[in-house]
Amino acid sequence: MNEANNYWHQLQALKETNSEDIQSLYAVFEDLIYKVTDAVNITFSTFYVRMSYVFHSYPVPGNIQWQLYRLRKLNLEKNIAEDKKEVPSDDIHKYHNATASLVSVLFKEKIPSESVFTDELPKIFENNNLKFYPALRAVVQHVDYTKKLLHAVSEKLPGEAITIETDAPELYPELFIPNDWLGLPYTISLIQSKVQDNGHFMPELIILEPDYLVDVTTVSEISADAENIGFHLLTKKFITQAVTSSLLEGHAANLFLDNLVKNPDAGFRELFTELFHTYPLVLAKYDDDKLKELYENCKLHYSTLKWVTQKEFPKYNIFSDGIFVEPSFINPVIGIQGRLDILFRGDNNNQSIIELKSGKPFMENKYGLSRSHYYQTLLYDMLVKAVSRHDATTSCFILYSKLGEQGLRYAPPVKSMQNEALRVRNQIFALEKQISVNGNLENIISDLSLDDKSLKGFLYSNWKYFKNVLNNADDISKTYFYACVAFISREHLTAKTGVDVSDRLTGQSAVWLETTTRKEDNFSIFKGLTIREVKLSQEEPLVILYKSELTNKLANFRAGDIVILYPGESQTPARNQIFKCTIIELDGDKIVLRLRATQLNSTVFFDHKVWNIEPDMLESSFNGLYRGVFDFLSSSEDKRHKILGLSPPRCSDKMYDPPPYLIDSQRKIYQKALQAEDYFLIWGPPGTGKTSRLVKALTEYYYTSQTKPILIAAYTNRAADEICEAIESINTEIKNHYVRVGARYSTSPAYRQNLLENKLKTCTQRTEVLKVLKDQQIVVGTLASISGKPELFDYYDFACGIVDEASQVLEPTMAGLMSKLPKTILIGDHKQLPSIVTQPEKLSRIEDLRLTSAGFDTLADSLFERMFNRCKEMDWNSAYGMLTHQGRMHPEIASFPNEQFYDGNLHSISSDTSYDLLEKMRTKPGTGMDLYFKSRISFIDCQVAAGEIHLKTNTVEAVEVISVIDYLNKNMPPGSKYDIGIITPFRAQIALIKNLLEVQKIDSSNITIDTVERYQGGARDIILISLCANKKSSLRSITSVNKEGIDRKLNVALTRARQQVIIFGNKAILMADPTYARLMELYETKEYR
Repeated sequence: MNEANNYWHQLQALKETNSEDIQSLYAVFEDLIYKVTDAVNITFSTFYVRMSYVFHSYPVPGNIQWQLYRLRKLNLEKNIAEDKKEVPSDDIHKYHNATASLVSVLFKEKIPSESVFTDELPKIFENNNLKFYPALRAVVQHVDYTKKLLHAVSEKLPGEAITIETDAPELYPELFIPNDWLGLPYTISLIQSKVQDNGHFMPELIILEPDYLVDVTTVSEISADAENIGFHLLTKKFITQAVTSSLLEGHAANLFLDNLVKNPDAGFRELFTELFHTYPLVLAKYDDDKLKELYENCKLHYSTLKWVTQKEFPKYNIFSDGIFVEPSFINPVIGIQGRLDILFRGDNNNQSIIELKSGKPFMENKYGLSRSHYYQTLLYDMLVKAVSRHDATTSCFILYSKLGEQGLRYAPPVKSMQNEALRVRNQIFALEKQISVNGNLENIISDLSLDDKSLKGFLYSNWKYFKNVLNNADDISKTYFYACVAFISREHLTAKTGVDVSDRLTGQSAVWLETTTRKEDNFSIFKGLTIREVKLSQEEPLVILYKSELTNKLANFRAGDIVILYPGESQTPARNQIFKCTIIELDGDKIVLRLRATQLNSTVFFDHKVWNIEPDMLESSFNGLYRGVFDFLSSSEDKRHKILGLSPPRCSDKMYDPPPYLIDSQRKIYQKALQAEDYFLIWGPPGTGKTSRLVKALTEYYYTSQTKPILIAAYTNRAADEICEAIESINTEIKNHYVRVGARYSTSPAYRQNLLENKLKTCTQRTEVLKVLKDQQIVVGTLASISGKPELFDYYDFACGIVDEASQVLEPTMAGLMSKLPKTILIGDHKQLPSIVTQPEKLSRIEDLRLTSAGFDTLADSLFERMFNRCKEMDWNSAYGMLTHQGRMHPEIASFPNEQFYDGNLHSISSDTSYDLLEKMRTKPGTGMDLYFKSRISFIDCQVAAGEIHLKTNTVEAVEVISVIDYLNKNMPPGSKYDIGIITPFRAQIALIKNLLEVQKIDSSNITIDTVERYQGGARDIILISLCANKKSSLRSITSVNKEGIDRKLNVALTRARQQVIIFGNKAILMADPTYARLMELYETKEYR
């Protein structure tokens, strides 16, 4: 009854205060839906799916559903704010009553009769005369397995249940055969649906979870051998594909084609040299005979491609001025995505798809094509036609560069085969979904027999290798492997299909599911951009854009981000060709993008007046996770058991001389880290010199005392840059002996000359490459960039690996890297923020008793935290240590984190913090703003405006923040150098504060504003924290409490400050949290100006 009363009172308050506030009404409705689904162990991809689940589960009458769907639609479109349309008061009354009636249904409590929603479902939906739907998105709520019927709802038909049948249910076993892995509700896409006389929908094709975009290459490869789908999918997932000569020839052919369509006079020698520069690590391993063979084979590809581009293309009216190289497309209606080799678009609406293949057709069909290659062009045909004019004529070709003048072959579209391939796409998703369920992978593998006679070639040998690794592993290692794979798979699924959280959708699907308005609210889009210049002739193709009055200038993008660029008129990238890019410069209104594929002409960029930029997803990061955990399984039993915490790590008693710049507590850790023989864990709280002192000292030892190289990795590029800085401070010569692995624009300009590509760019021979590599004694990079260069381990026999920020790294990544190294030193702080995990906490928990007895709890925690706790539990004291002295924060600031988060073990040393930057503020008499600086930590109680209770802004806090900054700027001594960090949990509050800074013309050159997640690892002289907790439920967003009760978000926020912390928040709300209650007890400023 209390819950029902709470929502009832909120609705009544809205009626009494501002009955036309649709957004606040919707916020109550949204909070209600989240409340009743919080305890449900289901990952909801969208809020609509979440709503559908609630409406079906309770159940909610159709008339109430219809009205609440209308409320949602109105809120999404923001008609009031954008279109200035007034909502009729009768409609507002209905929305209130529908929400009140929902409260009654959900909590089984009666409400006053005047608040009951009684309108009937509109008759338009009872007598739906529309008999055909080209595409209809629906959410399945119930399956009748006996009658083979799906019962669903669709946003296009709100409040109305639809029944779906098919004349061939055997083609959809994942839908119509009972299983324990798919789970309800789930989303489907109905293609070409006819409504039968009985009202049932009969689609030509059903797409399962269309938001999960499967790459065309994967679908086509498996479609040609669909009976072996499990073998294909699992070997591709776990076994790193070696860069064979055949694969390298394919890369060469693509390189040749891209250049020849751009420059018909491009010579073979110069292109082969470019191939060498693109794959130096691969080619440097070739002997003379192998390299000569590759050279001759590439000549054949070059000759064929030169002939085809100059002689054959013109026969089909394909000319270079209409060619697009590697264009990308997505289609969330049919659930696929792809990147073509070449797309030609002519002036007369004729277009051609050319897919290049460097091999010969295997088991040719009647068109002279390999089945997998044919399926590939069939699916590309669907992608291109979906974004083309209805009168466009599309022709598909496969170009076999090994077949000489007969290499260009026509691939006619066949609809039945396209549908067949899309049903295979369903099976791929179904298998991925099965793998994501704990305990399923072992059964899937056991059902796949190595004796299957249809397995041949690489598939047979890869599967045999995979099975041998599994068979040779002990049970507990396999249990860990299965648990990690299911965990990764769930993260992979949610990264693609998205997760509905309180104010936004996450994942790739947000690009087409979220409205532009919601994207702007979440600062995830640059819209309305205009292109000023396109530079395609350079080594790196660049597009230069400028923001317009339509652009949200506070959108959350940074240099180095991977993004998609698409025409802005369509509002969604699914209706256009998209360009995959990297942001290389953000300077005021100017944005510079580097295209991932070189283009031949710039006309397409000027065919559209405005363009949009949105975040992209790199699927390769998940490939690294899968292969990392398989690397773990492939390692020795001794190595696996040490990583699992089953056997104690070894150590020596050898003594080492620490460098003089280390203090006593750091020297002890230095000594123990070098004595450790398997691994060592360094717990480094904020400001304890993890990188600037300890990583430097350890690197210096290995560099000067060992003949073998070392690997140093970090979670973020910022930390990798800091490692480079620490390395270069050792001596001047060391710059010639370390290499940075990573992308150019993700690396600080100060260290780009040490990038691997730059160190090798002048090499023209294998011996030169080998010499450069041999001279590098230190390899530095992010974990992601090192995972993307597995060939490094072919060249380097590392003596040790050092990993900074290890507490932010998930188990599979760390276990995979440790299995490749003889010794690993991990540095982290598990009291700060961990890696972000999107799946429900319950799903990531470890249930197996053998693993829990070895110290496992949840895979959402880092391997660092798990192993640190295990070493403490088992008294393996030689394997871990804590840095106990910090020099970043003033002791008064450090006292609260020390007491609350570090059990009194974090001590302060004399440092620059002894200088009081704010002395004038602390000693100035009076009752003004100076009161905020009487203590090093101050808490200011701020009220919540009535209109902001359900929003993610707090104007009172924002105004206070601006006042403090203005006061500092006016009262700091002339010439003072200081920087200010503003931390707040919500992008909307960031935007509000930035807007106030701009309106008041306050110089913000020394100010950075961001979320606490983005601040981890950084420091500022003054930290201002705007908590923006406007209601008790907001506490979930501003806290991150671990199983020990430590709020890791608050810890990170407080420990960013050197000199001063001022916290703004609502005391009455924050008192519900024990840590904030203690903070306010100690630091609340009782007097106000």
